[in-house]
Amino acid sequence: KDGDPAVEVSGDFIFKLYDTYGFPVDIVRDIALEKGIGFDQQGFSDAMENARDLSRRQSKTEQFAELPPGVVELLEQGKQSVFSGYTGVEGESVVEAIIDEQGSCIQQVAAGDRVQLFCPATPFYAEAGGQVGDTGQINWSGGSFTVESTRAVAEGLVLHGGVIDSGKLAVGQEVSLKVDNNRCATTLNHTATHLLQAAMKQVLGDHVKQAGSQVRPDRLRFDFTHFSPVTHDERVAIEQLVNAEIRRNIPVETQVLSKDEAIAGGATALFGEKYGDEVRVVSIAGFSKELCGGTHAGATGDIGLFKIISETGIAAGVRRIEAVTGAGALLWVQNLAAKADQLAQLLSGTFDDAPEKVSALLKQQKELEKEVAALNASQALSGLDELLGGAVEVDGMQIVCGQISLDSPKTLREVGDKVRDKMKSGVAVLGGEFGGKAALLALVSKDLTDRIKAGQLVKEVAAIVGGKGGGRPDMAQAGGPMADKLPEAMKAVPGIVATLTGADQ
Repeated sequence: KDGDPAVEVSGDFIFKLYDTYGFPVDIVRDIALEKGIGFDQQGFSDAMENARDLSRRQSKTEQFAELPPGVVELLEQGKQSVFSGYTGVEGESVVEAIIDEQGSCIQQVAAGDRVQLFCPATPFYAEAGGQVGDTGQINWSGGSFTVESTRAVAEGLVLHGGVIDSGKLAVGQEVSLKVDNNRCATTLNHTATHLLQAAMKQVLGDHVKQAGSQVRPDRLRFDFTHFSPVTHDERVAIEQLVNAEIRRNIPVETQVLSKDEAIAGGATALFGEKYGDEVRVVSIAGFSKELCGGTHAGATGDIGLFKIISETGIAAGVRRIEAVTGAGALLWVQNLAAKADQLAQLLSGTFDDAPEKVSALLKQQKELEKEVAALNASQALSGLDELLGGAVEVDGMQIVCGQISLDSPKTLREVGDKVRDKMKSGVAVLGGEFGGKAALLALVSKDLTDRIKAGQLVKEVAAIVGGKGGGRPDMAQAGGPMADKLPEAMKAVPGIVATLTGADQ
């Protein structure tokens, strides 16, 4: 009823309009004000919060349904992992849970068993943000466990996957944890990834955004948005910028800030990534500032050397760079130098002379290929009269078919043109082997295309060599993988022509 303040649009009804039909809340409010009736804002807010709470509970239930029973058990117990690996690669803890290969919690394991261990404190980094999980050893009195993977199976719950090397292990055992040397190489690659992104923004433009990454001990991979391949000069400029920052040996600083404070301070956030209220900011003064939970070098100089080894496109508007750092970069350069020496020896000169010598060799090869092609064409044409002389008659039509030697598909067409010129009226099918495959050409003179089509003919012949083809009524090409069937295919041509023209009926 208009103008009656006792009448109110209930919060539940407003929420139903919004949630079920997508009706904007603002419009409902405006109509209520226009009509002079009440608008239950608090009721709507309560209904919205109830819906969110229900969604969270359903999401948690669905999440638990997909997890192994042992993991669910740990989550229900409120188990959480504290990461101590930012300040070191070793730590002491207790094994509070063992999960077997079936996903169930068990009390004890022995040598050879593959399990996942939960320790409330760990220096092992769990795979996240593109950085691979740490590997290493967990030791105790009388036994050891090789950590092959470290994963966060749920938020805040980290498991160490691997195999018991020796001894027995029971829940409650005190252990020593030690990350292996791969961590050091991984941290160098991770810091280099930050330098790479900042350098690309300077060289390519601010439109460059991270579209994915992988940081491993042996190399780094960085996917980014860009509209064209990165040119050689751009790659050189990016490498120079990154290596200049490495030589500056700037400390890599980390801070834990509120998300809003970090973004306001200029930190780069990854689009689509979920962040908590507090975030970790990794900064390289004057060059890079990003939100990142990964492990990093103490200073840029620790990286030593940065080298891009590949740049490719992986999707529309998305490029990928792979690079190496530190000892891996040095090894890559040394391998490259070794290959350069081998090439120089093969060319009987220095590496500086290699481009000129290779160009000369390629030029010579092209000239020789032309000579070979001319000789093959001459040889093929020399037998042209013999080929035409072997013509047979089918239903009043001259049929020429034969196999010729080929050095390229072009030779087949050249011989075909000569046959057509000399044949005047008739049908010809030529075949040859090139690159281990059969190549076919069918020709039909203009006066006979109303009786037989070259496309139909070559299709039937190609079936014998395991292929298919087609073309115009007067000329068609085909190919097939069974070059050894060419003699059989040529022999079958007169019969195929007879069938297609109805002469065999």
